[in-house]
Amino acid sequence: MSGTGDYILGTVGLLAIVLTMAIAGRTTRRAALPGWTGTPALLADSVIAIGFLVVISELLGLVGLLDGVLFVIACLIVGGGAMRLEPMLIPAGGRVADRRTATRSDQRDAPPVSRLELAVATAIALIVAAQWAGPTLLALDRGIYGGDSLWYHMPLAAHVAESGSVTSLLYTDPLYLNWFYPQVSELIHAGGILLYGNDFLSPLLNLAWLGLALFAGWCIGRPYGSGATSLAAVASVFAANLLFSRQPGNANNDVVAIALFLSSIALLSTAAGPGPSGKPRWQPADPQWVRGEHRRWRRSPRTPYKSRHRDPSRGQRRPPPASPGPHRSAGDRSGQLRGRRSPVSPGDRPRSDRPRSDRP
Repeated sequence: MSGTGDYILGTVGLLAIVLTMAIAGRTTRRAALPGWTGTPALLADSVIAIGFLVVISELLGLVGLLDGVLFVIACLIVGGGAMRLEPMLIPAGGRVADRRTATRSDQRDAPPVSRLELAVATAIALIVAAQWAGPTLLALDRGIYGGDSLWYHMPLAAHVAESGSVTSLLYTDPLYLNWFYPQVSELIHAGGILLYGNDFLSPLLNLAWLGLALFAGWCIGRPYGSGATSLAAVASVFAANLLFSRQPGNANNDVVAIALFLSSIALLSTAAGPGPSGKPRWQPADPQWVRGEHRRWRRSPRTPYKSRHRDPSRGQRRPPPASPGPHRSAGDRSGQLRGRRSPVSPGDRPRSDRPRSDRP
């Protein structure tokens, strides 16, 4: 039974983890994508921070040291290291650049957003969040009640938190091999159990994943000036009964997969724009690599096959070079090859003077 002190310590540890992972994600993003600003930069920071959190949990669990105190200490070390390495990873000009002077060469520019569009997007997000808040409050009052959550999601998370390891298996079913399922969301639930000593944080996590999915929906339409439209499309999916009846207030991870998938689409749509010169950003520097003309053995399609031995200056076929040898006579060397006429014999006018119909 957790007391007031456990909740206070858990909240302090949660704030420390969120702050340090935010610092690590922001530093990594500024080092990899220094020209990104605005909502795409914030989305990239969030995804990288989640990645750092999962990697830290996995590394501690591999050696059986996934403990609440060690978990917080490891996050503090990563966040402090990111702050220490920031001057070496980010150029001085990038650290002091603001939104007016930052370069946007690697980010697609977006049209300005009107206040009406921003208000509509905010209202749609609040409506869906309020819809999901009902089952979440019910789960906080009575506990998680979903079938899959009680079947294997929360038992696997509790097993990881109790054992401190991610290598041991928990056999929760005699038929389905659900202990081999990817357990990324269960690992995050295990972190909440380690902080508070119970599953107090678990019903709230899917609400946080909903916020990430809606924010990614806005970023998907942002480069095209339709952020509110794309956010409304994502909100309609999460408001459907198939997701609304199973995801809020439970540990089901369908919302986790959808949120991360939408985040990847948003980041790719932000980065995959034309470059400053108007050319596609991902085009190779040398177009010959695309056509295969860099290979010497490959015949260029511009050169006809029959004109390989022609003289390009005179339009006349050149004879293949013949190396003189001891078995050839002077007549052979002058062009009489065993009774055959040479390409240009005395008395014949040059091929270039013949009518065009006589040319080979």
